[in-house]
Amino acid sequence: GTFMIRCEEGQIRAANNGAADVKLRIQMADFSAVLLGCTNLADLHRLGLVTLSDPTWLEVVDGLFRLPQPPICVTPF
Repeated sequence: GTFMIRCEEGQIRAANNGAADVKLRIQMADFSAVLLGCTNLADLHRLGLVTLSDPTWLEVVDGLFRLPQPPICVTPF
């Protein structure tokens, strides 16, 4: 699917309209790995698994999804 997000004042929100500054193409499995802190967009881009409509945005887009610490699960199962 296609999703548009808006990033303002350090917050990422869903956007319903407007023109995109940059378009990112990534497989869901790779995006999930980024969100879990297993990898980052810059490394996936270097491997050809992420494409950007304007590669000059790579540092900015990568920074939006970098985590200071990966999420953890404290629920026993």
